[in-house]
Amino acid sequence: MLFPYPITKSYVFTYPAFATYCPLDHLDSVGRPLLEGRSVIHRPKDEDYSNCPYPGSRHNHQKQMNVAALRNVSGHREAISKILQALGATCLASSQPTLTELYRFAYIGYKAPNYWVLRGNGCPDGIEPAYAAVSKFCHGLTHLLLHVAGNSPKVIQVHWSPEELYSYAEKNSLLVGMREVCAGPPKLIVALLHEIFSGRELKDSMPRPLDEKLSALASLTCWMEIAGFLYEICRCQAWHWRSQYTGESSGIRDIDPLQPMSRNAMPYCDVAKNASKKVNPLSTPFAAGLLALRWCDKKFQAIEEKLIVQKKLADNLSNLLAQAETPPFTQWNEFHKASIDLLSSINRTIAILIDAPDLASNVGDREMEVFFGRSPFENTHI
Repeated sequence: MLFPYPITKSYVFTYPAFATYCPLDHLDSVGRPLLEGRSVIHRPKDEDYSNCPYPGSRHNHQKQMNVAALRNVSGHREAISKILQALGATCLASSQPTLTELYRFAYIGYKAPNYWVLRGNGCPDGIEPAYAAVSKFCHGLTHLLLHVAGNSPKVIQVHWSPEELYSYAEKNSLLVGMREVCAGPPKLIVALLHEIFSGRELKDSMPRPLDEKLSALASLTCWMEIAGFLYEICRCQAWHWRSQYTGESSGIRDIDPLQPMSRNAMPYCDVAKNASKKVNPLSTPFAAGLLALRWCDKKFQAIEEKLIVQKKLADNLSNLLAQAETPPFTQWNEFHKASIDLLSSINRTIAILIDAPDLASNVGDREMEVFFGRSPFENTHI
């Protein structure tokens, strides 16, 4: 795999927590790309596409639908249903989950292939087509729910029916992606959502050990994304402060010869950089939605407490940077050290979860610079 940033694959996978940041640009066991049209390495063929016949926002859109991906779903329909119901039994409290609970389900399904990717040290062997299809469907569902949380945060604690979820996606053009439209027929999308909700009601869909591992890994991955997002926002905001008060470059511009650009080694890196320019960067709709939808696996409450500490320190540092006239060395150091402590805990826990105890190492200043970029206050003995 080639990465779009100056970090080698072998280095990334020595830190499984940071490896969760990598795109799922792999093939399943029958050779279909997990990312389909979003893949950089495994692009679908031209003959995989055709015009979309479904009514609504996708109808005859200039972006075509991936019919090959749809055929793959049809060929593994029964296995997909069983996975959806089993995951529903694992992580949903009832057959009428709130949108927050549904996000947890969707995130677990979306990130499921990571379990095999991490265990294979970046070379997954045998990702079942059904799990790959569930991941693709759930990725769209996480996107929808983040959109809801960012724009209507008050509704995330209520239940929406499958029909209401589909209507929202249609109304907000969420079935039209960057390169292609969703290939799922409306009836199929609604049916899959009903199967998710029915998982709690079926006696033969009891949680399985694998599903519990997938849930635990997804919870840790979710925290890893949030922790990295908070760190990158504050890091970029601090560089903006330094530029304003010292006249130096912000250090996050590609054209700056003195400072390396941001690594783009984490999800939402560009979102974090853009948010850092706002008056209240941690209150932007995306940031608010991401934080509102996080969840805590009961096994890892100690890590959840560290995330809460990091969030409080991020709020304090961000507010201070908006008005400080002297370098906030102490506050940055405190936030930076708390971030390292949190990321180290997540890395050690993931390593044990994937049966790779030799990778259960701590994160240090060097790793923070490699994966995020330089600290704005390097002269403060961090």
